[in-house]
Amino acid sequence: MKARMLAALISCAWLLAAPGAGAQPGGTLVRVDPSLDELVAPDAQLIKVRGGFGFTEGITWVDKGGYLLLSDIPANVIYKLTPTGALSTHLHPAGYQGFDSWRVGRKQTNGKEPNDPAYEEFFFSGANGLALDPQGRLVICTYVGQTIERLEPNGKRTLLADRWEGKRFGGPNDIVVKKNGTIYFTDGYGAFRQGDKDPRVEINFQGIFMIKDGKVSLATRDVATPNGLALSPDQKFFLRQWQRQQIHQALPHPGRRHAGAGRDADRYERRQGARHHRRHEGRQPPATSIRRARAASGSSRRRASISARS
Repeated sequence: MKARMLAALISCAWLLAAPGAGAQPGGTLVRVDPSLDELVAPDAQLIKVRGGFGFTEGITWVDKGGYLLLSDIPANVIYKLTPTGALSTHLHPAGYQGFDSWRVGRKQTNGKEPNDPAYEEFFFSGANGLALDPQGRLVICTYVGQTIERLEPNGKRTLLADRWEGKRFGGPNDIVVKKNGTIYFTDGYGAFRQGDKDPRVEINFQGIFMIKDGKVSLATRDVATPNGLALSPDQKFFLRQWQRQQIHQALPHPGRRHAGAGRDADRYERRQGARHHRRHEGRQPPATSIRRARAASGSSRRRASISARS
């Protein structure tokens, strides 16, 4: 996973150091950590490789092919971008596949004032976050499509998840895939024209969900507006919270919304796996499991929650 995380950073380095045809200077690189110099030369220039997109997301470096994949949400396309700046369509439609796309997605603008002649507004209809699984297959948050899908080598799409406890997702946003194949993704209201007020909303909160062994579970709902996800080399989470512009390490415990008070993904998966086993085997949790969970908590409300749910 360390290599895959570095690959994402290296893709940024490629944008900095390998201008293609028509590339233009794109601004100044500001370093907040000197360790960046291990990946990007201190004198590297920030280069604009390609422009003219609507709203880009999901930038993913494909090491095997030596190219970038990125989502353009209003265009409903996943593009392939080569180091030379050559652009091609990798997948279309990438997100919503219905005929009535004018009914879905949030309205966005280009950030200019409405009285500006250059003002534009558009609606989201495409995919958002992208990631590669351990086999190198593309896993897609279809966002307005309300699903998590995998693109197979033959071009077919495999539905991995579209519901939690029978309720449709509201707009899977960002995604990470662990080295063991477990998928984590954020979900909100991006698929709906009226956001959380839309009558089509089925899950009335924004959360982080997990897919493991084909089963969907809720990882946490205690981050008010979960957005971007990333994995560090040791498989801990780094979560960017949108509304409050915060970054969380690991998954926050229920009831705790500040960074640093969290559980790592491996612990969460082990606990969820144990619950699934007990549920299907009809076993009671061993006392040591509850004691360990209590010791790791430090919160009476959390202790009660673990005891009740176990």
